[in-house]
Amino acid sequence: MIAVIIFSVVILIHELGHFLLAKKNHIEVLEFSLGMGPRIISTVKGGTRYSVKLFPLGGSCAMAGEDAEDDSPGTFNSAPVWGRIAVVAAGPIFNFLLAFVLSVIIVGCMGYDPATVLEVTQNSAAEKAGLKKGDVITEYQGYHIDLGKDLYVYSYLNELKEGDTIHLKIKRDGKEQEISYKPDVNVRYLLGFNRSDVNSMTVESLIKGMPLEEAGLEAGDVITKINGVEVPDGNAYEKYIEEHPLSDEPVTITYERNGLEYEAEITPREYRTPVSGFGYN
Repeated sequence: MIAVIIFSVVILIHELGHFLLAKKNHIEVLEFSLGMGPRIISTVKGGTRYSVKLFPLGGSCAMAGEDAEDDSPGTFNSAPVWGRIAVVAAGPIFNFLLAFVLSVIIVGCMGYDPATVLEVTQNSAAEKAGLKKGDVITEYQGYHIDLGKDLYVYSYLNELKEGDTIHLKIKRDGKEQEISYKPDVNVRYLLGFNRSDVNSMTVESLIKGMPLEEAGLEAGDVITKINGVEVPDGNAYEKYIEEHPLSDEPVTITYERNGLEYEAEITPREYRTPVSGFGYN
């Protein structure tokens, strides 16, 4: 029912655009209707029949001479070229205006989401540069920011690199400030594989150029032990990594392939990720 109402309003506004511009250009409108099929309600006023029809799917603005080679006075073809163009274009233009008005109402009622800083990592470069929780980011790397999504899209398309300088403009207590700092670097050591799911130790894929791929492991292998400690599932693996963080020290990986057990000694690879040091909505 809601979909039918919305669709009917969209069609009504669309046909209203055609109707008003047709009247403006002195084109005779034979019938202005909402819906299709047999008429339920109908009245004639000013030479135009206004109807509500049985099926609320669509609508129409029937103009004299619209579907015929008739250019007598009052017909669609008798109107000047720009008048006819205006009549045809009025429908989609009115739909655009409807969308614009509704979007303004929605934003007015619901508000919008500026890029508000929700957290700043303790002792991070961002905190030391003066960034605080509650600051509103209005510019990032010279790119104007209106919404939190603007910042997300820019960051996604322009990956932060180690050695970059982050330039921010923020608004705090109604005043605009500029902040610049070098991002911190998160250093991790990785084996270089993806699991089939979080609860499994089955190798789904290997990252090219990383230790496990270089050691000869293949997709479908099942990792069973790390340094002799059994890791029967994903939880055990994550617990082991938490208690024994990987470093540049070699580790022994035990894995199964086609029912046979193999061992490989590998050295985890350093993986460096620059981090901005703050979170936002």
